[in-house]
Amino acid sequence: MWSAIVETDIGDRYTVIRPDGWFGGKSLLAFLSILDSQCVLGYAADDAVANWIMKFNEQSGCDFCATAKRLLNAYYGGDWEYQEDQYHIFRLREPGYEITEAQFKKTIREIREKWTKLAELIEDIQVLIGEFKEDYLEETDWYVEEDTIGDFEGLLQTLILAKQRKAKEVRIRIE
Repeated sequence: MWSAIVETDIGDRYTVIRPDGWFGGKSLLAFLSILDSQCVLGYAADDAVANWIMKFNEQSGCDFCATAKRLLNAYYGGDWEYQEDQYHIFRLREPGYEITEAQFKKTIREIREKWTKLAELIEDIQVLIGEFKEDYLEETDWYVEEDTIGDFEGLLQTLILAKQRKAKEVRIRIE
């Protein structure tokens, strides 16, 4: 089971809980994978992804990839609570994980750069949820309206909680 955890710049960590009480993360991860393949790499696994994004852009009047950019930049996968000089500890805890020390250090540096301005991320998530609820987007294997909206609403409520607790920046870990 996948779950999303919002990490804040004030040291708080919150697990994303959907309005229906389930952990949020699985649908969010599926959505983020499509964002990564289409918006970052410029590659769609098939035309359905590109067509879905074009429909979003046409109907919403905003650029899907630009709207989702902060979200995509804020997330990372796995448990990477290490310092750059802790490669040996990582190897002891994860003996089967194939990664060089240079790759390990690069990953740790990249995760440190994931911190995203909370207020701007909240605005982006609100736009996405608003468009998801307009009922013009076709369901796919990575976008199931009820599940995707549930994960995004859980994420939004978690981000709002972080803001109320005075956080200014967040990142999202999915594990």
